[in-house]
This record gives sequence, structure tokens and C-alpha cells, in this order.
Amino acid sequence: MNRFLLSLAVLTLAAGTSVAQNPVGSAWGVVTDVEGNPVASALVKFHIEVAPDTCGGCGGNGNGECDGSGDGAGDGNGNGSGGWTVVEALTDAAGTYVIPELPAGTGWARACKPTVGTAYQLVEIVAATENRYDFQLNAGLGGRRLASPQTD
Repeated sequence: MNRFLLSLAVLTLAAGTSVAQNPVGSAWGVVTDVEGNPVASALVKFHIEVAPDTCGGCGGNGNGECDGSGDGAGDGNGNGSGGWTVVEALTDAAGTYVIPELPAGTGWARACKPTVGTAYQLVEIVAATENRYDFQLNAGLGGRRLASPQTD
């Protein structure tokens, strides 16, 4: 019984360390109106482009080999398809939002509240970093504010 538990523990540890983890960072900031007042309950949404997965979707053959003969989502060479990760948060009473985990990469973000306005930004999430993006909402869509990333 002890050998079984030891074997199970080793297999669990090996499986957990063999899976590659994508790098992540966090995002936070403050949403204000045109007068600089904090905006509570604004929706902040990040759209981050995810690179193709070079390890996923291999279409294995059932024998633990990645030969593309199975029903995997990749091309048989270990190349899965990329896409977009979309994560959203609401601001608190002080106009602050926090998104604790986003994949590292580039994309865009939008903050909006129907009664106040909308703002957009180009974003770059740096792994293992608290990335700060503040938004100033404008009633007209022509008042877009695109800015470079700020890191703390």
C-alpha cells in the first residue's frame, strides 16, 4: 500500500511539472470620467492575443506518440492554433479594477459605462508584472485614448 501511494505521488508530481505553463501578468488601474472623478461599476475588458501553442493539439495516435493520426486540434506537428483571451472586471467605488491573471502578450482593452462613456487602449501584458492601465471615459467614441503600457 505504501509503495502504491509513493508511486502515485511521484506520478502526480511528474505530471504536474511536465505541463508547460504559459507566462502571466496582472492588470490594474483606475477609471475616471472627463473631470477626473472615479467611475464605479465600469466594465473593463482586456483582449489579449494568444500565440499558437507549440506543444498542444498534437493529434496523438493513442500510443503516447504525437504523429497526427488522432483527433487532436493541431496539425500533427505539435502546433495548436492561437486566438484571443478575453477577461473582464468591474470597477469598485474608487474606480479601481484588478485583473489578477492575464496571459502575457499584446492586445487592446476597453472601459465603459453607458451613462459616462467609453475609452480604449492598446495593451501589452508583461509576464510576472503588475501592468497598470488607467482609463478616462469620454461620451463620444471619437475621444479614444491609446497609450503605451505602464508597469509597476
